[in-house]
Amino acid sequence: MERNAAVALLGGLAIAAGLLLGFTAVGDDCGSALAPDYSASQMQDGLGPFGGHETDCRDAVSSRRPIAYGALGFGALAVLMSFAIPSVGRPESVD
Repeated sequence: MERNAAVALLGGLAIAAGLLLGFTAVGDDCGSALAPDYSASQMQDGLGPFGGHETDCRDAVSSRRPIAYGALGFGALAVLMSFAIPSVGRPESVD
């Protein structure tokens, strides 16, 4: 496999992992790292005397977000590098 193709494949896998981590539900009612939804946790805070559900959701989302964005950024950079940088090595000799 050519080096650029391997880097592009690695980048594609990192993008897929970032999307998977980003859109997987974080908690019961928190949404995901890339699309958070705090409405259910806000409603739970308003129903009972024991609050903190929204804070827990925000903490869970904020802990997952850097991992998802990091994987997406690494994958995008790897795919761009595979197209922008020619493969490094000895040129093939022409006989």
